[in-house]
Amino acid sequence: MKKILMMFAVVTLLLVGCSSDKDAGGSDSGDKKASASGSDYPKKPIKFIIPFSPGGDTDANGRIVAKYLQKELGQNVVPTNVTGSAGSVATEEASRSKTDGYTILWHHNAFLINEITGVAQKGYGDFESLGIPIIDQTNLFAVSADSDIESLEDLVQKAKDNPGKLNAASGIGNYSHYLYEDFIEKAGVDINLVDAGGGNEQRAALLAGRVDILYSTYQQVQGEIESGDFRVLGFMSEERHPQAQDIPTFKEQGVDMVDDKFFTIQAPKGTPQEIIDRISDAMEKIKDDPEYNEELKRLFVSPDYISPTDSVDFIENEYSKYEKYKDQLKGQ
Repeated sequence: MKKILMMFAVVTLLLVGCSSDKDAGGSDSGDKKASASGSDYPKKPIKFIIPFSPGGDTDANGRIVAKYLQKELGQNVVPTNVTGSAGSVATEEASRSKTDGYTILWHHNAFLINEITGVAQKGYGDFESLGIPIIDQTNLFAVSADSDIESLEDLVQKAKDNPGKLNAASGIGNYSHYLYEDFIEKAGVDINLVDAGGGNEQRAALLAGRVDILYSTYQQVQGEIESGDFRVLGFMSEERHPQAQDIPTFKEQGVDMVDDKFFTIQAPKGTPQEIIDRISDAMEKIKDDPEYNEELKRLFVSPDYISPTDSVDFIENEYSKYEKYKDQLKGQ
């Protein structure tokens, strides 16, 4: 009888011990969940996906943001170029990543256009916005310096006098294509869009006289402007750029067209709010960093950080603008 009682006591103790271990395990699980939620984020390097090759404005701007994020977050932020299909390969990869904040996407307006045209199967609805750190207000049209087109008014008049005769260096179904379609409608002209390849190829086409008009941003053609090879016809901004007061806006020249190039950070849908807040707080501090501002100033872009919440409204407004030209962008 004593043996039976002793065995019963041992079994009871074992069961209690297991129950305690289970409770401890549950607590550990809760700690892991709390960790994943971002309370101690980041604990390891962050992959910062850039959707285009080195050398362009997307890469240059993104690397500056990554450098200062690294400084503020105290962990390596590693720029990683994932190229292909006008940036959609990068979008797809980022959308499939874990929602732990260790893979984030750097992108611009093409992020939306790729979804509209169907080039990308994933779009902004598959991501959490971490904000818009940079706005480039230097979208422009340029012509060769030996062109007889001296201003945007000249371009509009020549296009009206010669419908379908002027050639513009473009891509098909990308951001430059949208801008040309917007210009065609608002200026009431007919110009011929030529698929001249990427940015380098498009600049070469203008230099060689194979096209008459080039869309670009100031930082991408600064060399050709300063060398006297290109002439800028105007910026698509609301107001004149503080660093280029001699260049008029499209609006000043009779074309009511305001389009800025934005650069955004995105994370996979379901990323915890604590992580979103951590990166947003970091960007709020970075935008006031004098060294950061000086680096962006050299690229003629503005550190006008738009918060995650406000950036959603901004992006939805941009999406509606692009969607208006969906058929043209899809080549229909």
